[in-house]
Amino acid sequence: MLLRLYRRAVPVPDDVVAERRALLRHIEGMVWLIVVGVVILTTAGNVLLHLAKGFPTAHSLAAHAMWSVLIAGAPSIPATIIILRHAFRLSAQFGRQQVELLEVQRRAMRLDGAMSVARTAAHRVNNALAPVVGYAELLSISPTARDDPRLADFAARIIEGAEQATAEVRRLQQIVRLEEEPNSPVPVLNMDASTAPE
Repeated sequence: MLLRLYRRAVPVPDDVVAERRALLRHIEGMVWLIVVGVVILTTAGNVLLHLAKGFPTAHSLAAHAMWSVLIAGAPSIPATIIILRHAFRLSAQFGRQQVELLEVQRRAMRLDGAMSVARTAAHRVNNALAPVVGYAELLSISPTARDDPRLADFAARIIEGAEQATAEVRRLQQIVRLEEEPNSPVPVLNMDASTAPE
């Protein structure tokens, strides 16, 4: 639930979400291992406390029950220690992976910002080039340019430079995926068929 809310608030790539889910599953496993270990240690501690208070006779039922719990719990103490060591190792691994994921997220956010700036720059450059090309074309076909070949050459160079800049902007738009996909035909209601009397 929290992961979904966080994902809505901050756009996160799907592979990062999958890694976070796997890490959360590891944490859940660690928590269960710790709970089981604590229960086992508590049981063993209670048995040891009862034994320390007074050792009952070997023939009594209580002694038999305590010895069976102690025998069952004794091997679980090293197992619990191993489980806790594993849990701490997984916790450290989770911490390292979380730092790596945060760095990936920071890079993705910086890249998203750079892409946004590139998109804006592409539109602004196109908007700035439009009047330059327009005036240069008007200048190239004007009577003054016909009379002065230098002026016609200047206009041709301006147009050529603007076309090169436009080509660079198109390449930039392809990089930032500004090229819109062609619209698919949408079925439009046939007005003749729908309004014709039956």
